[in-house]
Amino acid sequence: MAKKSSENPKKKKAADKEMDAEIRAAMDQPWLQMRSGLIIITLLSLAMVIFIAWQYWLSLAWWKAIGLGLLFGGAIWLIFFAGVWFNHFMRRGRKP
Repeated sequence: MAKKSSENPKKKKAADKEMDAEIRAAMDQPWLQMRSGLIIITLLSLAMVIFIAWQYWLSLAWWKAIGLGLLFGGAIWLIFFAGVWFNHFMRRGRKP
């Protein structure tokens, strides 16, 4: 004979629904604050500008090397804003 489960199936379903709601609420929360993200991206893009300019300084003129560094540093910001726009576009119908 099989043992009967000690938990009530209705209680188990209610607990599962409660857990699902808790998981959904946690998924809607950002894992990084916007201010912290902007600081990290600013530092990363400045480091990229300096690194690219330093790498190309000897093979190109210094102003071309800085321009190329600014191009790559700006690409980081372009990717960031594209990601923010895409996230906003995908979550338009939902309230966070």
